[in-house]
Amino acid sequence: MASILVPFAYLIIVFGGLFIFSHYYRKHTSTLVRRAMADVQRVLRIREDKPALQALLQKGSIGDELWNSLLAAEKELEVEIMEVINEANSFVEGWGQVIFPTANEMIANEKMRAVFEHTAETKAELEIKYEYKAKTAALPAPPSSPLPVKANGLLSPSTPRSDNMPLSDAESTGTPKSKAKSKRRK
Repeated sequence: MASILVPFAYLIIVFGGLFIFSHYYRKHTSTLVRRAMADVQRVLRIREDKPALQALLQKGSIGDELWNSLLAAEKELEVEIMEVINEANSFVEGWGQVIFPTANEMIANEKMRAVFEHTAETKAELEIKYEYKAKTAALPAPPSSPLPVKANGLLSPSTPRSDNMPLSDAESTGTPKSKAKSKRRK
């Protein structure tokens, strides 16, 4: 009895360990990608804000402490990016170079998805605003009589075939034109 339980216990331990490892591995990689996405969003925000703050600083509208806080945030972001790259390389070598373009694509995908999901709401709002009902495309009605079906289960052509209609490569009129073409090479 013990000889049967040992292999089953071994399999349960091995597959259980693999399952637990894969669960935590996927969880950590997905959180790392989310962290990279947040970093990309912060980089884009700093790129947008920096020229405006620089112009305000030159005019004297803001103080040096706000400019210094922007520069400090920029340095912290550089350190964070290097940490994400190093951690990504610890999972898979070379992933650090790929993780930020992937995060950027995921952000663009989320933006497009949000626009797509709000299209129906926007359409309804515009219809109410302009008091106009958009036309919906009606589907054509199915034919009332069933199409004739051949014995092999394929539909027969809807128009009768005339002999002057061109044939495709797979279609033929019956017999080959020469016996030489019908012979197989060995």
